[in-house]
Amino acid sequence: MIRMTLASLALIAMWNAACAQTREGPTTSPDDGETALMERLRSAGPEGVLALATEGDRLYPGSAFAEERDARRVDALVALDRLGEAHFEAMRFIQHHPSDALSSHVMNLMGVHRRPAGAVPEAPLGATNER
Repeated sequence: MIRMTLASLALIAMWNAACAQTREGPTTSPDDGETALMERLRSAGPEGVLALATEGDRLYPGSAFAEERDARRVDALVALDRLGEAHFEAMRFIQHHPSDALSSHVMNLMGVHRRPAGAVPEAPLGATNER
């Protein structure tokens, strides 16, 4: 029997909400303001990264730097030991950017891995390996 805590239910609700959202509009080219914001974000500490990533999302939604902001957000949350949020953001990242160059980094960071094509399926839980 599976027991659900309030935190688990809240995480599921956030995950469902994130799944329902889609990125708005096409990817746009960065301008000087966004380029400056990204330079500050790249040199900021974890708290600064979170603030600047949020600001970048607000000012430049769907821009060419959106994926990098999302990946750096996951890094910052891990550095701050906010692992529940980091895992949520990592799962959202993989859903929105499954083949992005940063996907491997995010998947490795959080232990979120796709099963390779042709992989042998795992034995069901509780199955014995008799030979």
